[in-house]
Amino acid sequence: MNTHFKHDYLKEQFVIISRALIHNNEFREEWVGKLSNATRLEEKLDMIVIPLLCIYEDNIASDIIAAINEGTDADAIYLKHVSELKKYFDDNNTFNNKQRVQILLILLPVESKNKIVSGMLSKIYSLQNI
Repeated sequence: MNTHFKHDYLKEQFVIISRALIHNNEFREEWVGKLSNATRLEEKLDMIVIPLLCIYEDNIASDIIAAINEGTDADAIYLKHVSELKKYFDDNNTFNNKQRVQILLILLPVESKNKIVSGMLSKIYSLQNI
């Protein structure tokens, strides 16, 4: 986290959001009003929440699929697995700006990461070209 997010991450996001306002979206007018009255990002935003999607290959995915097919409690298997990983993440997260940049960790164990990532990237690229 420390190497990925620089200290001025929120300021960079402010610039990105400001630029994105030229595209039409349902919140455009609201954000234009909020951001046009501010000269500094800190005047409007105290923190930002960043969803961090982690897709990774793990045998637990096969166990979850088998539990679904058998009609047993797949949720319990998944929750136990991700709870352990979330605890590890929290215990080892030394990011120094946690009060301003909060991470929403989304863990998705899969049988084949390459297949899912290539499909997702294809969708993202097509959305960016709209």
